[in-house]
Amino acid sequence: DGNLSRATSVEGAGSGWEVRWGREILWHGVFEEEGATLWDLNSSDEYLDKGVFHRGAASLALRRTDGNTAAVGTDLERHLPCDPGKEHSIAGYLRADNAKNAAMIARFYSSRTSETPVGSANAADPASGTSGWTRQWADLVTPSNGTYFEVRFTNDPPSSGTGYARFDDAAFIEWEPWVSADAPAAVPSPNNFRFLQVRSEDAGPGTARILYEETAYERTATSIDGGPPAARGASLLAYPNPFNPRTTIELAVPGEGRVPVRVAVYDLRGRRVATLFRGEVESGKTLGMTWDGLDDGGRGAPSGIYFARALIDGSSFTRKLVLLR
Repeated sequence: DGNLSRATSVEGAGSGWEVRWGREILWHGVFEEEGATLWDLNSSDEYLDKGVFHRGAASLALRRTDGNTAAVGTDLERHLPCDPGKEHSIAGYLRADNAKNAAMIARFYSSRTSETPVGSANAADPASGTSGWTRQWADLVTPSNGTYFEVRFTNDPPSSGTGYARFDDAAFIEWEPWVSADAPAAVPSPNNFRFLQVRSEDAGPGTARILYEETAYERTATSIDGGPPAARGASLLAYPNPFNPRTTIELAVPGEGRVPVRVAVYDLRGRRVATLFRGEVESGKTLGMTWDGLDDGGRGAPSGIYFARALIDGSSFTRKLVLLR
């Protein structure tokens, strides 16, 4: 989200660790209602499913029946540009319900309008049968003339009945060059890097711990709707974040004396989901709260992005939260 500023170290088995960071250049892979879409949904068997999704409020659904004679596929209306001098990866989630050969595919092209790919690879082996949301990922070989790309989703007719393949949180990642992790690696900041990857010369199967720093850039309010400015000296933290099933929220309260404080969680549409605190707090104190992913009615909130907002004596401070189910 533009806050990554330095990769400080990598801890784990092996030696010669390297790190690189990448930006997401697909843009519309979360399948939300964002006012525009680049996906070519040209049949009734290709649609945004608002009832089943991995995160957010919708997924891409592809439907086939045993009476169909060919696969259904969805891709971009136009190829998007990429840098053939850099490396790329494809990632996303797939849910199969009586699906057959459901696949997420990356394709490279030499021009925006070409229909003949110069390179192609699946994010994972095609999926058949029924399975829950499954993470798919593949590092790609970028052709030297692959100046454009597209992502395509497919589903074949099942042997019997109706089959669905649903896709969500798709990403096409363009990587910066590898750098040594032996010393802290500075990242140009602010930026639009959302992915971090590490590798080692001799590490076998196992785990590694990545330590990194973020630099947050907060804006003082001069908003169009006349909202209150951010409170000076306030800090609003949330950990873990992303989280499941709960996160701890800490608010450092500035000012003098006792001040009125209200803390609530809102969704992407600005609707209040849960009220965490309402009352007075002594200045200089830290207020600790926990959000367990439930709304004010005790119902579980769906996976997605939320915002914890603190109002402190008429001023506001906000922290993004990511709930993963």
